[in-house]
Amino acid sequence: MALAMVGQGSSDPIPTPQTHTILARSVTPPTEPPRPPTPPAGPSRPRSPSPQPQAAKRSREEDEEEQEEGPTLEVLQSRERELKRFNTKFREEVVMVRGLADTLPSEDLVVSLFDTMLQRQRQAVNAKDDDRVILEIESAENIDNPLWFSMRRVDQLNGQVVLDKLGRVLKSNQAFMANGQLKVSFIHVPTPKAGGHRTSRVPNESMDQWLERMVDKSTIFSPDNTRDSMCLARSIFVAKSREGMAYTTFNRLKKPVSGVQLKGAKTLCASAHIGYDQACGLDDVRRMQDILPDYRLCVFTDKHGKECVFKGPYSAGRKNLYLLLHKEHFSAILYPCQAFETHFQCEKCVVFYNHKDDHRCEGSCWRCFAGVVHDDPTVPLVRCPDCRHQFSGDACLQHHKAVKMRNSDFTKCEVFRFCPTCEKSYNTLKSGKHVCGFVYCKNCRENVKENHLCYMTSWQEKDKKKGWKYVTVFYDIETTQCDPVDGKEDTFEHRPNLLVSQAVCDNCANVPGNEHFCTVCNTRQQVFHNLDDPAAQVMGQFLDYLQSFGPKAHVLLVAHNAKAFDAIFVLQELVARGLSPDLTLQGAKILCMKVGNWKFIDSLMFLPMPLSSMPKSFGLNELKKGYWPFLANKPEYYQYEGPMLDRDLYCVSSMKSKAADDFNAWYDTQVSSNYLFNFRRELIEYCISDVTILRQSCQAFRKLFQDVAGFDPMQHCITLSSACMAAFRRNFLTANTIGLVPPGGYHGRGKQSHIALQWLDYESAKLGHKIKTIHTDREVAVMGRLVDGYVELPLPNGGVERRIYQFHGCYWHECPEHFPATSDSKESKYERTVRLTAMFRRNGYTVVEKWECQFKRELESDTEVKEYFRDNPTTRATPLNLRDGLAGGRTSALKWFYQAKPGEKIKLVDVICEYPNANLRAMYPTGHPVIHLEDDPQMPDPSL
Repeated sequence: MALAMVGQGSSDPIPTPQTHTILARSVTPPTEPPRPPTPPAGPSRPRSPSPQPQAAKRSREEDEEEQEEGPTLEVLQSRERELKRFNTKFREEVVMVRGLADTLPSEDLVVSLFDTMLQRQRQAVNAKDDDRVILEIESAENIDNPLWFSMRRVDQLNGQVVLDKLGRVLKSNQAFMANGQLKVSFIHVPTPKAGGHRTSRVPNESMDQWLERMVDKSTIFSPDNTRDSMCLARSIFVAKSREGMAYTTFNRLKKPVSGVQLKGAKTLCASAHIGYDQACGLDDVRRMQDILPDYRLCVFTDKHGKECVFKGPYSAGRKNLYLLLHKEHFSAILYPCQAFETHFQCEKCVVFYNHKDDHRCEGSCWRCFAGVVHDDPTVPLVRCPDCRHQFSGDACLQHHKAVKMRNSDFTKCEVFRFCPTCEKSYNTLKSGKHVCGFVYCKNCRENVKENHLCYMTSWQEKDKKKGWKYVTVFYDIETTQCDPVDGKEDTFEHRPNLLVSQAVCDNCANVPGNEHFCTVCNTRQQVFHNLDDPAAQVMGQFLDYLQSFGPKAHVLLVAHNAKAFDAIFVLQELVARGLSPDLTLQGAKILCMKVGNWKFIDSLMFLPMPLSSMPKSFGLNELKKGYWPFLANKPEYYQYEGPMLDRDLYCVSSMKSKAADDFNAWYDTQVSSNYLFNFRRELIEYCISDVTILRQSCQAFRKLFQDVAGFDPMQHCITLSSACMAAFRRNFLTANTIGLVPPGGYHGRGKQSHIALQWLDYESAKLGHKIKTIHTDREVAVMGRLVDGYVELPLPNGGVERRIYQFHGCYWHECPEHFPATSDSKESKYERTVRLTAMFRRNGYTVVEKWECQFKRELESDTEVKEYFRDNPTTRATPLNLRDGLAGGRTSALKWFYQAKPGEKIKLVDVICEYPNANLRAMYPTGHPVIHLEDDPQMPDPSL
């Protein structure tokens, strides 16, 4: 007998033992089975029904073209369950095959259909080729005898295998998938592998979630003291008992019913004179520290090991016991590095860190990094012939050459070098080859000369991290207004009672449906509400959903007008969970909010238009924003079903005239047609419609922008203006075109005292040459050191004398006359000043010095100095701020016509700004300006 496979492109029979109808089209089109009802939102975050926007009517030619493309799959229902005990995942989907023609499709088309179905399941559970899988396919015709495949490798199961078995098991003339519906059950059994990095970390987890995770891992012991208040004593006893105790014995000790734990806690309380039912604080921790001479108590209040609120005295023989204080309850941190998720710890300083060079103990030798300070003033300094640093004696010298630095594979002598020319120390592992007079510029990202001027650099977007998923979540929040604010009867607090979100990623960005399932971002639409349970936390459910994306997921969250509304509720929930997001503010409005790998932005900063205008702007003709009675969003209406609610509940008075006319026409139509208003359905559908409009409009905008500029504006920027600047820098900016104003302006960041400027003016007048200072030029640096004044004088032999002027304030430079040397182990300020002067002179510079106390005496007693300043008082004006000339325009309130009253005189002061002038003529300054200071003979005449 033969198996007849009749397709649209082939009619050749395929020989098989029996004749079967593999795909049959029933004469009467079957009715599509209704979708299962969605349960109300709760802890499991179920989906809510999502009515799709009605599409425009299709022509017959388009339908015929779609039929010629072959069948497509539509997911009607899906569920997934993880069996942790057996390390397996069970996945079940009900799918509908659309686009079946009246004739049977070809074999290749059927194989492709099953391949797509299997690949979807495989990606959903992240199955590898060598994993095992069990498959079952059920149709309406073979419910009692489904198509079943025993456990086998994933790569051994494909569409051809399914079709071959289907041909073997079906009886003659038996139909399969007659109505196009299939139920697919997929059991995934991963192959065990070793060597992977295990983590149970939840992204942006709260303090409670972190503590629960650490308790589950036995990293932290949280005493269950329901009958007493001895959580502090129990924690201390368990922590100090861990060392030297067998594993099973210690586990019994940690149990709440342990008599040994209770007895030990009571003994500690009795010794410290603390009652068993007394609530303990930090003062009681200090009492416990006093009775524990062999231990050092350290109390933390955070999950990162940064906030240590109590730290006992350190001694070499004491062992640290780490405690956690959270919500008025003490716990014992048994493994602090694992708890705080760091790689290194310093028990002496009670510091936890991840990188080897991040910490250096207080009290260590700053010369050789030894644990003791080499500060004997009678020992002469010794210079190392290799690294050229100086050390305090032979012991200090030998330590830096023999002992490796903390958490490093190198000694200080191997890593750090000292340049005798510019007397600077540099790190060979980070700085590379050292060049005197050059510094590393963070903006230019290279070694440049001192006092160089930076230019705006080009911009490139960061590449996506390998192995990470990038998801964009569009969301909208509806709120109730029932609770008065601070007793004000006319002001009510917004409280979220509904949140709808829709997620997209690169894989599903072009799929329009709301109920789409993606292997990367899972089910697209999520609905969270408290319409059934007033105690349900809508924002809490939403953040729990975001955590489900995992730690290796970059999530971009977009809402319209988020800066003034939606982001406020997110911020409240984040703060309630103990998280501290990074905020970019515009006044009191949140432009951007980052916490971990989540980034919240406002679509209004990219699309400055109401949500109702977006469909028309982006050609989304099938979408239209509806109307909703905002003032009716109260618990008493949650179960309402009946005639249309009162017109005033729709806030008609706040609408513009055109919008109000459109609303009234719509409202009258609904009333005349006796429309049945269901509050729950209308609320959810209204919010879904808003999110759908937002998602499709933003996706259209992102695609248009990316096609032109080459990058995603919302992923890399937070406003439209910043996106335009990024596009300019990425695609059009040429090198060394736009100069960047140095920090502090072109006059420099440093400051000089008035008395220092007086002395420099006097020396300049006496010399007859202009001395460069911070007020007559930019900051002057010589050999990498800032100096107070500098001048180059021609010599008779044709050479140049390079002269440095240094004014030493008595306090800042520790004048030996007024500030004698202290016992500081490091180099004193006076010694540093003397060494710096010697370095300048050694390298051929002439140094003129003046101490503050000496010049003050000259101002009082020297006749020549007194007469000079009497005739030439030192005055300094504030340097110009370049940005002031590019600000404003007529943006403030301005009255163009005013008629003077009798006896009144009016005047007009018109300040012309360069910013609108530059925009008008499209002539913008490039490079860096030429700065003219004081009596510069080349200064242009401002009257010209």
